[in-house]
Formats: sequence, structure tokens, C-alpha cells
Amino acid sequence: MATAVQFGAGNIGRGFLGELFYRSGLETVFIEINEELVQVLNQAGRYEIEIRDDAGNYPALVENVRAVLATNENAVAEEAARAKIAATAVGVAALSQVAPLIAKGLIRRFASPEAKALNIIICENLLHSADYMRKEISKHMPEKLRSHINKRLGLSEAVVSRMVPLVTEEERRQNPL
Repeated sequence: MATAVQFGAGNIGRGFLGELFYRSGLETVFIEINEELVQVLNQAGRYEIEIRDDAGNYPALVENVRAVLATNENAVAEEAARAKIAATAVGVAALSQVAPLIAKGLIRRFASPEAKALNIIICENLLHSADYMRKEISKHMPEKLRSHINKRLGLSEAVVSRMVPLVTEEERRQNPL
């Protein structure tokens, strides 16, 4: 099964992008800094969200998910190297911490001449986020590879139009997913 790598397993990562990737027939691999959340996602392999729209409120099951701890750089690089698509939803302040992980994955991915281009959807509240990410990622690549990799890297800025309500601590304790 083809995979989508989702940097960030928070409200937008799980509540929007994870569901979108699942409905697209992809396995979603969340890259996350919260070790407990990584464990719970890996144990369950799925989670439920509540959709509220004109038809009412209804649950939606998101399956075919797993997670990798962001501090496991080799595992993250391997997932990024194999991904069909990737996305970020980590918050603007964390983008500079995600960039080296993405760069490592791109270097590994494009070491193979048969590697296909990789598109990354940037779901962050930042004007010109694609330009920012390209600069941040490039800082962590050898200069001789930058041009080659940048020609095969698509960065797409996205505006997320899904409301994800805040979860109370009590709700999170009852169900961390």
C-alpha cells in the first residue's frame, strides 16, 4: 500500500489530513514528537473522528495508520524516502525542526535515479510557506544535491478549511486519539 507521511499528529494532522489520506486509499504514517501518542496510534492502527456538516454529526473511522517518533531520524528518513505524498501540520514554529528530517529523507529518496518526485502539502499559517520550507530544507542538503533535489520536490501551500475543536484534558485522558 502506498504511504502518505504526515508530519504532525495533532488536530489538523489527524482530524483532517489523516482522514483525507485514508479516503484516498493511502496508509498514513504520522511523524510525531509525542511518544505516548505514537504508541497509542501504533497499538490501535486507527482512530475515529466526528464529522459535523449539513447532514448532521457522524463518526468517521480512519484506518491504516501508524506513527514514527520524530526523534528516530533514520526511520523518519526512510518513511519520507518511500512516501507517495507528504504533508506538514506542525505549526510554524516547528517547521525549522521538521526541515532537516525532510532533507534527510529527500537525500535518501533521490539517491535512486528511478525515484519519483515528491509533493509536500504545507498546511501552516504562514505566508509564502513553500518558499520558506524550500530554504529551510535546502540548508540541510549538500550544495551539490540541492538543484537535483529541488527540481523533483513539489511544495504546495494549503489553506485548511476544517474546524477542529479543542479537546479538553479530560477528553484526552479518556481517549488520546
